[in-house]
Amino acid sequence: MGYDDLPSQNLVQAEIPEGAIVISNDTGTAPGLILEEGGKAVVLLPGVPHEMRSMFDAQVADYINDRFRERLNPTLLRTYNTCGIPESLLAEKLAKSIADFPVDVFTAFLPGLEGVSIRVTTPDSDGEGLERLKLCGSLIMPVIAPYYCSTGKRDIVETLARILVAQGKTLAVGESCTGGLISKRITDYPGSSSFFKGGVVAYGSLTKSGILKIEESIMEEKGIVSEEVAALLAENSANLMEADFGIGLTGVAGPDGGTEDNPVGTICYSVVGHGKVRSFRKIFGGDRIAIRTRGSQAALFSLLQILTDKLD
Repeated sequence: MGYDDLPSQNLVQAEIPEGAIVISNDTGTAPGLILEEGGKAVVLLPGVPHEMRSMFDAQVADYINDRFRERLNPTLLRTYNTCGIPESLLAEKLAKSIADFPVDVFTAFLPGLEGVSIRVTTPDSDGEGLERLKLCGSLIMPVIAPYYCSTGKRDIVETLARILVAQGKTLAVGESCTGGLISKRITDYPGSSSFFKGGVVAYGSLTKSGILKIEESIMEEKGIVSEEVAALLAENSANLMEADFGIGLTGVAGPDGGTEDNPVGTICYSVVGHGKVRSFRKIFGGDRIAIRTRGSQAALFSLLQILTDKLD
């Protein structure tokens, strides 16, 4: 865990009640426990979210399915992840499609910083659940196609990775106010070296002019937070790293630094590639984390749109 000495308090985590089943923890120190009594079970897991999720997915889910299969009412679900459209408008666009769903299908809209997910669930006690999900998918997809970015737990980066690898294309990033967040998200994906050439965090003007060769006169005339500078961040990063596509992003993440022309939340981003340069200026709400997350997602989604020919 990166420590030379194990704190004595951690030894308590090694105490196991008699007869308990131990759930190993591959991402932390505290194990989980399963206690069985009288045909019932209690599952104890660490409260750290990523440890709990990892242990549940790897071991607890199978235990529950095996131990209580006859008492479970199986439920099937499918999740569609969208970007670039607010929850209220998405719900409005899907209202007619959802009205045509079978009566035992349930829909939930799940908004987050990276977009809105649509979760469709149905019981499978009659063995027809999969067919119902297929029917619902055929009704949903034509409506959400312009905003669709992935399915299930798949992140937009995984979708981009599959397309870039399939096309044999590469990507470079030049970002300012996101401070490397886009590059971080890309390199979180295993195997990203097969398509990602690298990124430059051009946070200050000297880095923009010195490394990415953006002329100071352009930054003075257009402003550092501008579509023109975002386009040069994308284009010059791609040229520097000999990549097929480039993403550039600059903005005001707050909480300070906003102006009348560029208030806090202003994000300018650009995508270059396929002989196209597409630049955007948007104002996102929320705190610094929310603004940076929403900005990075918007830039990645624009790349997806270019790759799939959905952005003219």
